[in-house]
Amino acid sequence: MEITDDNETTNALFVYGTLKPGKFRFSVLEPYIDKENIVEASVRGILYDSGSDWPAAVFSDDITETINGFVVYIDKSKLNEALNYLDEAEGVNSGLFCRALVTTNSKIKCWAYEYMKSVEGFRRIQSWEKY
Repeated sequence: MEITDDNETTNALFVYGTLKPGKFRFSVLEPYIDKENIVEASVRGILYDSGSDWPAAVFSDDITETINGFVVYIDKSKLNEALNYLDEAEGVNSGLFCRALVTTNSKIKCWAYEYMKSVEGFRRIQSWEKY
């Protein structure tokens, strides 16, 4: 998957874990998104339970498995603020996750947070249903 490029301007965000609607961190997205425009989607990749109350996703077009989640649309006037906040919350600066461009099964190009460390010892899961 592509790593962030400051020239990209998509306001779509693929969420697959604690940021999904109904999960405990969705409230951090609410001030930034159009709650009337949330779309179920999937992206090629593998989802893991980190054992730390959050999932870890590894994305690749070469993987036949898919990760189910949602595409949410960030208000364009709040895009930089939202992405900066999410980058911090997701540990981008510490190298835990990176913001990557992914394409959903319905061809929506969006941001997603990909786990950057080893997944050794993590359990593969079909979807994130905790919290």
